[in-house]
Amino acid sequence: MKRSAAILPVIIASWCSMASAGTWAEGLFSELKHDFGNVPRGAERRCGFSIRNTTDSPVRIAGLSRTCGCTQITLDEKIVLDQNVRNARESQILLPGEEARIGVLLDTRSFTGAKTAEVTVSFDQPSHADVRLLVSSYIRQDIVLNPGSVQLGSLSRGQELTRELDIEYAGQVNWQVLSVTNANPNLQVDFTEMYRKPGQVGYRLTVAARATMPPGFIRDTLIIETNDPATPQFPVLVNGQVQADLIVTPSNLSFGTVKPGQTITRQVLLRGKSPFQVTNVAGNDSKFQLERPQGAQNLHKVVVRFTASDEPGTRECTIRVETDMADRSAAEFKATVQVVR
Repeated sequence: MKRSAAILPVIIASWCSMASAGTWAEGLFSELKHDFGNVPRGAERRCGFSIRNTTDSPVRIAGLSRTCGCTQITLDEKIVLDQNVRNARESQILLPGEEARIGVLLDTRSFTGAKTAEVTVSFDQPSHADVRLLVSSYIRQDIVLNPGSVQLGSLSRGQELTRELDIEYAGQVNWQVLSVTNANPNLQVDFTEMYRKPGQVGYRLTVAARATMPPGFIRDTLIIETNDPATPQFPVLVNGQVQADLIVTPSNLSFGTVKPGQTITRQVLLRGKSPFQVTNVAGNDSKFQLERPQGAQNLHKVVVRFTASDEPGTRECTIRVETDMADRSAAEFKATVQVVR
């Protein structure tokens, strides 16, 4: 009896430790579940779960997994789980105050009715913890989108491009698309009724990217309004990217953790459509040493070197790169490092 009494506090302490581990990790997320609501079959639905390191020590994402092949998972825009990969050992360190984003793309082409999917994010620093993220939806079989979203792909700056998407419905005779709401002035959006017959109706959505579209990612949502009381509105995603004349990779440079006196070197790639020269590279923190590349070429490497002092904490440097391109294109990126003793 004494032996059991001695073991009991250890078991309770273990349970408390496990609960604590789950609590600290869940507290990093802005939300733990997302409901897409009623979704047309074939439609793509995206949501994101933000992670922010609110602790005073580095946090490491050690891997991701999922329960359903109907989802594609991204970590800060990088695809880590697709239809061929169910578990990923993708790792990323978040210093105090840094953020990451888990993106979930739901594919509704092969499912109808109620559908749930679970994504597990695993951490191994500062201690082991698993956080489960839940996405749910109800996929309607009477409304079908083809394709599931408007994909503009990669565009050059100033390029115009048009894509089409069909909306088809089978059910009530008087089903109608009433309007389409578009918040992006650089997109021209129209819709027309293609056919109407007993129990079936089809619409065509036309989306055109204007030449005024600025460089960067295109992530817009069109709101389709119908006379259907069950689904009076549903979104259609518009995705693409307008390539800038000057592309910086990566846009955020992380040195991870370093110890006092340690020197770490990283590189950033600058890519242009035609040969160019880098005329100046400057940062707002002298602890980051910068090497300006020489000559004219399409691809340059900017070397960034950091030597840690004895003072612990997070250091961040905003680095600006200037060029001799025709429009004097310039770019900025951030370098971040955590000094630990």
